[in-house]
Amino acid sequence: MKKYAVLIVVFVLGTASILSAHGLVMDVRQESPFVVVQPKYSEGQPAGGASVVVRFEGEETPYQAGACDVRGLFVFSPDKPGEWTLVADDGRGHRQQTVVTIDLSFFETPAAPESIPDEADVITREIPFVPLWMKVGLGLAVIFGLTGLFYGFKSNRDKKPGGS
Repeated sequence: MKKYAVLIVVFVLGTASILSAHGLVMDVRQESPFVVVQPKYSEGQPAGGASVVVRFEGEETPYQAGACDVRGLFVFSPDKPGEWTLVADDGRGHRQQTVVTIDLSFFETPAAPESIPDEADVITREIPFVPLWMKVGLGLAVIFGLTGLFYGFKSNRDKKPGGS
């Protein structure tokens, strides 16, 4: 019985990485006087048409809201330094939120048109996406599995002499 319990635990832990294999990644480049946002799926495909909402720190009203073009690009021009929250949502369950810090130097020196941003300027953060049906299925599997283990151990205890 203990062998089966160990196998179940190994199986559940082994499949956990498969569940978090797909998500939305947001690339953010600061190209003064603009901030270029490109939401992409984990596989690298641009999330064209995804909605993006931009808010300044502490403000409820969005500074700007819109949708990405077919290449997944969204551009906005911040008007003051500070923390800017960007939320991208493709409308199909993929959502990514990131915070970009704009400092005073962003407003002082505009980038030359021929300059290409360095890879170090690109901020990439990923939040895995797990569909609701998969969460429910995994939750039910864990509940039924633990119930089965409980009743299995209880029935073994009842079969032993002196069991209650």
